[in-house]
Amino acid sequence: MAERSTSSITLTNYSLLATVVRMLTAAMVALLTLLLLEERSERITFAITFLSFYLVMLLFDVWFFIRSQKKGVN
Repeated sequence: MAERSTSSITLTNYSLLATVVRMLTAAMVALLTLLLLEERSERITFAITFLSFYLVMLLFDVWFFIRSQKKGVN
């Protein structure tokens, strides 16, 4: 029983760390790209595309984490 608890905590910590690293990296890439683009329309198009891909990846990450937590409980 203690192994599952430790494993669950480790998975939670790893997932949180991976999410924070992914978020910071995405923010840096987005800011750099937005600074390099010259036209406003290009910036808006990039921002919408980037945010939509990031949200899809975030939803997948949450789905995977919830699914793996349920498997660990059972």
